Amino acid sequence: MWKCFLYLLVFLFTSNTVHSQTVLKATIKKIWTVDSARQEAFLNLEKTKDLSMFDYIDPNFIENKQSINNKQFEVNNRKLTFFSKGNYTVRVLEDDLFNKGFTYDLSGKLKYISFYVYAINIKNVDEYKKVNSKLIYPYKVYWYLYPEGYIDFVEICINKNDAYIFMKDGSLNAHWIGNKGYDINGKVFSTKQDAF
Repeated sequence: MWKCFLYLLVFLFTSNTVHSQTVLKATIKKIWTVDSARQEAFLNLEKTKDLSMFDYIDPNFIENKQSINNKQFEVNNRKLTFFSKGNYTVRVLEDDLFNKGFTYDLSGKLKYISFYVYAINIKNVDEYKKVNSKLIYPYKVYWYLYPEGYIDFVEICINKNDAYIFMKDGSLNAHWIGNKGYDINGKVFSTKQDAF
């Protein structure tokens, strides 16, 4: 009797392992923390940039303000973001400008120029449109004070709805979840409206 039972167990065990050699495919999703986001955000950071070639005033100030007032955040070749603190950012989607953002105050004076660094090499708007959006993340945004050209903020966008912004000294400035910016105490300090 034991022999039959033992043969049955051996048969079940060997047939089960032969038939269950299914290959499991899985992707490892990185869990982001403030520390891992900070480390990645500051990797290969340029602390200064020459910004002398950029204009001090928003060249499309009137049209951009009207669009924002009408809650229209895509205009011609531009995408706009309006922040509750009063600043607005313009991204001009032309080949030589598409990886830059221009942040102005309410009077249209340039405050920051931000440079977008993607996870893969994207040279122009057409390439950006063709790439699967999941491949773009995470990407970095370096915010430089205008006209000085010194880094002021470093941002890392984990996905469409999650971004960390750090001060130049590495301290956390904000954690953006969707259109709300949370400070280090978890309180909403700013919101944004945009087309992204």
